[in-house]
Amino acid sequence: MAAVLRMTCNRTMRLLTRFLKDESGQDMARYAIIALLIALAVILAVPRLREEIDNLLYSIGDRL
Repeated sequence: MAAVLRMTCNRTMRLLTRFLKDESGQDMARYAIIALLIALAVILAVPRLREEIDNLLYSIGDRL
């Protein structure tokens, strides 16, 4: 039983080490984080800009 457990632990450690050394998906993760930050900035900016956009459209409507 101890030998099986040791083999499992060794295999798990090898898989974990290989996973941590693998850098193939890092570029995609970076792009995803950048896209997330841009989306978050837009989501936070829209409510703040809403009043200004409303005022601009009302002033244009009044001039017409």
